[in-house]
Amino acid sequence: MKNKTQKSIIIRKPKKNEFLKICRLVNRAEKPYQKIMPDYESFKVKDFEHMQKKSKRSFLIIELNKKLAGFAAWKIKNKKICWLSILHIDPSKQRMNLGTRLLQEIEKIAVKKKCIFTMVELFPQAYWAKNFYLKNNYKTLPKKDYGKRIFKGILSPKTITLVMIKSI
Repeated sequence: MKNKTQKSIIIRKPKKNEFLKICRLVNRAEKPYQKIMPDYESFKVKDFEHMQKKSKRSFLIIELNKKLAGFAAWKIKNKKICWLSILHIDPSKQRMNLGTRLLQEIEKIAVKKKCIFTMVELFPQAYWAKNFYLKNNYKTLPKKDYGKRIFKGILSPKTITLVMIKSI
C-alpha cells in the first residue's frame, strides 16, 4: 500500500501540446529576473518552438504527482560541452530537490554524449541561481579562461555574465 505522502516524480521529454504550460511555468519562475533585467520579455510558445527547431535545444520536464513542476533546455556545443539554457522549477515546488534531480538527469545525458563539461551562464545579480549551481558542485569559470580553445565560439572575453562550469 502506498504511503499518502509519497511523491511521484517523473522526468521526461515534453510533448509539443505542453509548451503553453511550460511557457507559463517559466514566466512565473523568471519573475525575479525582471528586477535585474530592465528589458526582460516574457516567453511565448513560439520561443520554445524556435529553441527546439532552429536552435536545436533539447528539453526535459519534471512532473510531481503528474503535474508539471519544472523545465530544462540545453544544447551540446562543440561536441564536448553541454550548455544549459534554462532550468526552472515552479516557485511553489522549489526546495524539494526537483531542480537537482532535473540537473542530474541532464548531466547523465551529457555523459552519454561524451561531453566533458556542463556550463550555464547567469546574471551576476542572480544570487539564487548561483547558489543552486554551487550546491550542485558547479564552479565559477574565471574570465581569464573564457579565451581557452575548448570555449572557442562559445564564450567571449567580453561576456558580462557569470559562467559556471562542472566537469562531468
